[in-house]
Amino acid sequence: MADTTMSLKERFAARRKLEDKLTSFYERAQRGRAKVIEGSKKIRASMLRRGLKEADALKLTVNNPNLTFLDDGNSLMEAAANKKTLHKDAIEYARMFRGAGLRPEQGTASAPAVKLIEQQLERNGISVRGHNIVGQGVVRVPIGERGKAVLFHEIGHSVEAQNPALGRWAREWSKRRAYEASHQSLTGKTVDNMLEGKPRYKMNDLISWGGYSNNETAWADDYLSPYMGKQYTDSDDRGYISTEVWTMAMEQFAGADSMAGLYRKHPDLFRAVLGYFGRMR
Repeated sequence: MADTTMSLKERFAARRKLEDKLTSFYERAQRGRAKVIEGSKKIRASMLRRGLKEADALKLTVNNPNLTFLDDGNSLMEAAANKKTLHKDAIEYARMFRGAGLRPEQGTASAPAVKLIEQQLERNGISVRGHNIVGQGVVRVPIGERGKAVLFHEIGHSVEAQNPALGRWAREWSKRRAYEASHQSLTGKTVDNMLEGKPRYKMNDLISWGGYSNNETAWADDYLSPYMGKQYTDSDDRGYISTEVWTMAMEQFAGADSMAGLYRKHPDLFRAVLGYFGRMR
């Protein structure tokens, strides 16, 4: 039998060859990512240019008598600065998404236009979790670098609720991808409940550091985030289906990097967002 033992020199050469190959692969991937980010910047610019004019966005946000902004901060000056940022983010949202969720004429009895946007500062190490009380038109967002993305996300709940077809489409989109309980990534995890034939798991089992409520569950899949698999039931007869598909997708449009991440992971969902809001008038 031939001796296949490699000398140290041969091992070193083989290792260098592998490292060079991995480096080349990484660099190609980075170049590809850079191109997607650059494309995302152009798309964001186009959405702003083709969306609402700033004057119209102002009417729906800062100058809207039916929309209240509540600021927060450790001082009056800090609160004023935080509110200025919130105003800027809200105007950008209105321009990019053509005021969806903020327009009174698009509101319904169960999902009125957003009436209150409240920001809250993290205190005593307790992080602020965004939420939307859809039936009251109340949105809460954290202060800081996550603020704009959470704002886009939470207003997205009102958009979905005002357009029931979006929720139905989103549930089907996520259900098709949802794993069966036999999937290898779910070994050792306990099914909490079933929804439309697919198993759901506690959010805290899917995201161990999430700190979610015990009753929050989601389908499991290789989504952009496990949170995207969260579904809500219609037990309260609201007349619409709530998901975290559109909201998670919309929040990625807060920046070019996150847009690129959405496109690389779910290009069909990326195009769906562009298609839907591109048709709005």
